[in-house]
Amino acid sequence: MQPIRRYVLPLMLAALFAGPLLAGCAGMPLQEMSDARQAVRAAESAGAQKYAPELLAEAKSLVETARQNMHKGEYRQARDEAVLARDKAAEARRVLEQMTGTHALMARLLYGTGMRLAECLALRVKDLELERREILIRQ
Repeated sequence: MQPIRRYVLPLMLAALFAGPLLAGCAGMPLQEMSDARQAVRAAESAGAQKYAPELLAEAKSLVETARQNMHKGEYRQARDEAVLARDKAAEARRVLEQMTGTHALMARLLYGTGMRLAECLALRVKDLELERREILIRQ
């Protein structure tokens, strides 16, 4: 019975101390990276490059930093940056979604047609050809 205690006690102590350490280890943040990339693409397709460029640039930068940290094996930091990138990209998209009325119409026209702000501001009702789906742009 004595030899068993001799091995069991150190093993139990090792398990007691190693358990929290192993639980704190993080695996590769593949899902978080995927979510962040998808959020950046969604923000880009919504027009964030034009209307919230700072937020989108920050999100892209965070995704790249997270990718580099993931390759270095710093998974916890990579996960945190990927989650932050996803949040920044979602915020950039929300900026566009929260626009209403005239501002939303102008933002969609600017993004969808590629016209300049001055051209959009100079538009009149008679410049719209709804049957032919055309907009007359004046200089």
